[in-house]
Formats: sequence, structure tokens, C-alpha cells
Amino acid sequence: MDYKKIYQEKLCSAEEIAKRVQSGWVLGLDSGPVATPAIIDAIIKRAKTGEIDKIKVHNMLDYYPFDFYYENLLGK
Repeated sequence: MDYKKIYQEKLCSAEEIAKRVQSGWVLGLDSGPVATPAIIDAIIKRAKTGEIDKIKVHNMLDYYPFDFYYENLLGK
């Protein structure tokens, strides 16, 4: 098994991951590296443009000031 090849096949950008998120999903974030700012910011960008909506975020401990805390994204 070539783990480097498997890793390269699965490697994708934050934007590609964000495209998989669907309206109405609940995102469960643990603390630390689980809540990668690049991925969360890409999801927020999609919500701001109206591509997705009604996303709920459950998290345990934040270490980064994510945009989803601002009033203008409430209910999006």
C-alpha cells in the first residue's frame, strides 16, 4: 500500500470540501484542528452568496473568530 499515492488521490482544496456541504446540514466541530479556518471560511463564503442556507454549527471550543458569529449570517 502506497500511502503517499492514497494521500495525493484524496487531497483537495478547502473550496472543494465546501462544495460538498448541503443546505440544512449540521456541522459538528470539535476543538482545535477539526475547525480548519480555510474550510470554514469557504463554507461561510457559500452561505454569504446564498448557495447554501440553514447551516447549523455545533462546536466545543473556538480558537478562531469565524464569520458565522456575526449577525448578518444569522439564519443563513
